[in-house]
Amino acid sequence: MLEEVIRTKPLKPREILPQVGPVSPYPRIDPQQPKQEGYTRSQADTKTEQESPVRRRFTAMRRLIDQLKELAQVFRVDYTTADKEMQDQGLAITEEILIDQLLKLKISLTSIEELLQQLRQHSSGITLGPGQQLSSGRTNLFPVHSEGLSEYLLRFADLQIKIGPNNRAIVEEINNEGRFVFEQDRLRLNFRRFNSLTEPTDDALRLNISVLVGAIETDETGRRAILYPRPKQDFGLYADKQIDLSI
Repeated sequence: MLEEVIRTKPLKPREILPQVGPVSPYPRIDPQQPKQEGYTRSQADTKTEQESPVRRRFTAMRRLIDQLKELAQVFRVDYTTADKEMQDQGLAITEEILIDQLLKLKISLTSIEELLQQLRQHSSGITLGPGQQLSSGRTNLFPVHSEGLSEYLLRFADLQIKIGPNNRAIVEEINNEGRFVFEQDRLRLNFRRFNSLTEPTDDALRLNISVLVGAIETDETGRRAILYPRPKQDFGLYADKQIDLSI
C-alpha cells in the first residue's frame, strides 16, 4: 500500500499569523539635535553634574595626629576614660602651679589657703569644655601645632578670692578692661568683679580658673574629636560615633 505523500510549499509568516506584520525600524536619535520644547533634565542628572567632592572632615585633627604618630603613640579611648584622665590631669596641674602663680600676683597666703579650700569643695562644679582657638603660642600642650583646633579646658567657675591692698594694678586693669587675665603655661586666671552688690567686700573678686588639657575639633553636625596628652608620654583620642580617624 502506497503512502499518500502530500507535498506542500513553505508558508510565509504572514500566512501563519496574518495579524503580525513586519515592524518598521525606529528612527535613530541624533545626539546633536536640539532639545524638544518642554523637555527638562531630571533633577538626578543635574545633581550628579553639580555635586562637588565630599569635604574631608577633621582635617586639622588628622594633620596633628599624623605628625604626632612619628613621635609617640596615639590610643583610642572611650568618653568615660578621656573625661576622667583630663580631669585628673587638670587638677594635678592646678595643684602644682596655682600657688606659685598667685604668689607672683602678690596674693596673700591667707587668701590662697581660702581659695584652695573652695577648690576642694568645688569638685561638683568642675566642667570640661571647648574654649578659644588653640594658638601656636600654647604648643606646650603638644610638641607640634596644627591650625584649626580649639582649646579643651578644665574650668573652675565663680570662685572668690581676696586680693588685698597690694594689688592695685589688678583693680585698675579690671576698672579699665572689665577683667584681669593672667596666663602661664597651661593655666589661665580670669579675675572679675562680682555682679551683685550684696556679694563680698570690695577687696574680693570673682575668679575663674581654666586649665588647658587637650585640643578639640567639631564639625558642622556637632560631632567632636578630642586629643590630649597622657602622663605616660602618649596621647589619648576620643571621637564621637561614626568618625573615622585612623591612628
